[in-house]
Amino acid sequence: MEMGTVVTLIAESSGGDPFDEACSKTFWELAKKFPDYPLPNACLSATIELRGRCDVQHETAIKDANNIFSFLVRRKHIDGEPSELPVLLNDATPLSGVQQILSVDAGVIVYKKEIGDFVKKGEVVADIVNAIEDRVIQIKSETDGILFTKRANRLTQKGLILGRIAGKNSLEGKGEFLLSP
Repeated sequence: MEMGTVVTLIAESSGGDPFDEACSKTFWELAKKFPDYPLPNACLSATIELRGRCDVQHETAIKDANNIFSFLVRRKHIDGEPSELPVLLNDATPLSGVQQILSVDAGVIVYKKEIGDFVKKGEVVADIVNAIEDRVIQIKSETDGILFTKRANRLTQKGLILGRIAGKNSLEGKGEFLLSP
């Protein structure tokens, strides 16, 4: 919320023991194992991804730095007065609800939606233009949610991730490793 993010993803375990979970999960696991003892979370860890490599300008970099600083002040890790708490843009969604939009062909990607757009199931998110075989393939969303990533490189081949949509409901078949397609 402090970061002004469009999407916040949550998971108790995303698979593969990423750094943030490796720091926090010990306390969750102990609390579950010993429910009769009040065991506080002694560690808060998260991964913050600040835009894509093509989406940074001076204004956004300064805003992001100020938001991180304000978060640390609010948590009393740094002395100071925190800024006013921003409005939550969207509710947090489960990492298990993220649709990885995969390319089904080689070609040039033409996005029909922008990062932050709400997409309905069945809506066209992008076209893949295969000029060699003279065809255009529409790539449709398989869930309702918010588009939050797109490829910086507009050339694709079959199997590459074109983007991700954060849906409110867990998707079937996600498996143990929620960060992988």
